Amino acid sequence: MTDLRYSVTIEPLSEADGGGFVAFVPDLPGCMSDGETPEEALANVKGAIETWIDAADAPAHANGMADLVSGKEELLTAKEALALAEAATPLAFWRSKRVMTQGELAARAGVSQSAIADMERGERAGAAAVLKRVAEALGVRIEDLISE
Repeated sequence: MTDLRYSVTIEPLSEADGGGFVAFVPDLPGCMSDGETPEEALANVKGAIETWIDAADAPAHANGMADLVSGKEELLTAKEALALAEAATPLAFWRSKRVMTQGELAARAGVSQSAIADMERGERAGAAAVLKRVAEALGVRIEDLISE
């Protein structure tokens, strides 16, 4: 269940409003619940917090799924994620994943094979324009080629 990272205000409801108690979360607009007792209202608002957060995350999730479906983003298997983490550079991983030689990538990106080799070893950073062409040749974003 939700931990209470948010402050919750509990107030009694009038008999005209059905009696009991209302619990609301000032930091989450519209997030509230009620109960017969203050404890029940608090327990119920925990579920409301989860629902509120899920609803707030829904557009980001939908955008992410749209990117996956359209091919703008791709998922890595656990084995591939490990290979990416263990690769000398992200460039080395993505070139290998795309089953391209350094020469093939260099030709597609309009750079020398030695430049690709140096970038894969981390000996050359590569200018922004070069990274853009390499990323396009690999079908990835520039950010995917930069080590953190």
